[in-house]
Amino acid sequence: MPETHEIKRWVAYSTVSNQEKAREMAAECVRRGVVACVSMIGPVESTYQWQGKVVQEAEWMLMMKLVDSQVAALQATMDELHDYDVPELIFVPIEAGAEPYLAWMDNCAAQKGVVR
Repeated sequence: MPETHEIKRWVAYSTVSNQEKAREMAAECVRRGVVACVSMIGPVESTYQWQGKVVQEAEWMLMMKLVDSQVAALQATMDELHDYDVPELIFVPIEAGAEPYLAWMDNCAAQKGVVR
């Protein structure tokens, strides 16, 4: 049975237009301390509806790991840096994980002074 933690942890997903933008945003999010880690996956093929048309294009996915106290700062950072009119930003709770990794995530946030 997974331990219950006071700190809520998240994986946030977003997609960007290309690898260069993915690297730029990943580095800036880590530099600002709004995430502990960003994994870049790509290219991925996305299919979606935009302005009445079905669009298919290659994108890069950002998989960002963070704690609850970093959520608002990540949202603000994405609003500032993202190159899409309507950026994807989806949060999925982390219910369980390897304790050393979860502790590392908490420590990253604490070092930036964002853990409540």
